[in-house]
Amino acid sequence: MISRATDVILKIMAVSVRRSFVYGLLIAGVILACLIPIHNEISSALARNAGFISLNHAKATTTGFDNETIVLKGIEFLELATVDDPNSLTAWRGLGFLYLMRGEEEKALRAWRQSRIMQTELLTRGTLARYAGDLDDALRWFQRAVHVDPTKPEGWLQTGFVYELRGESSDAMAIYKAGSQSIPNNSDLPFRLARLISRKPEPIDWESVLDLTDHAITLDNFLFVWNETQSHVLRADSLRQLGREADALDEYERVVGQYPDEYWATLRYGELTWQVENDLDKSVKLLERAIRLDSASKWAYRALGLVYDAAGQHDQAAGLFNIVLSIDPDDQIAQAWFKQHQ
Repeated sequence: MISRATDVILKIMAVSVRRSFVYGLLIAGVILACLIPIHNEISSALARNAGFISLNHAKATTTGFDNETIVLKGIEFLELATVDDPNSLTAWRGLGFLYLMRGEEEKALRAWRQSRIMQTELLTRGTLARYAGDLDDALRWFQRAVHVDPTKPEGWLQTGFVYELRGESSDAMAIYKAGSQSIPNNSDLPFRLARLISRKPEPIDWESVLDLTDHAITLDNFLFVWNETQSHVLRADSLRQLGREADALDEYERVVGQYPDEYWATLRYGELTWQVENDLDKSVKLLERAIRLDSASKWAYRALGLVYDAAGQHDQAAGLFNIVLSIDPDDQIAQAWFKQHQ
């Protein structure tokens, strides 16, 4: 009777007859292994190593019948390895990539689901593709991450983000909704959905934005600190848009107290301090802090100019609107102010 290990050895030898010196080395190792008692663990290791050699060879050989043969043999070896050792994470990983080379996406995903190390690698590959500007490739890797483990929020978030970068907001919203249903205790997904709604063309459904941000904040299970910070900013924006200025002021105050470097929260806190409390000194201090946080942007200069104008301090307002026009010569509010005060 031929043992499992012997069967693996014969398969490797059959492949190696027409292969490179690397396969010769592999055979030497196999023969050496035959000199000791061979068990499933050894046969699995042999098959796994042969499969990896096939995978690496296939990566280096991109076209031709020979490459197809190598891929098929690699699949055969790694399937043997996973039978002998179903817990071999690396064998499942390699098997998935070999399936992918043959265009067998579903088989690749099934193999990768057996390997708990794949989620991180798929996300990393997607991130590298996104950094390289290849959004189509990034999307494919992130979608694979979702299929491999839909209980992890990272794949859903990254897939939705790529859709946003591609300008496909409806697809991004669908992903965030599906992700929220799959992982109902995650805060990042409802926040991202709320943020997308807030950026839609008018009229914006601010009630939905507020409900989603309240839900995200109540769950208090954010993966990313930036999302947590911005959920509070967006909640305050929603309250302001719904005419609840005093509540919005309180929320901005909480955000700035916890995140003093948050530009937009500081700016809007300064605006509402004047509008709600009529406190010029406090408003000026907050808006000047916002200017220090981002001196290259026009928004805090313009907001402070409007506060000074409303307080009747037109000289100070003029200086700030001049700065606004030096940053953006087409700013309509600054232009209108100077026309009014000619």
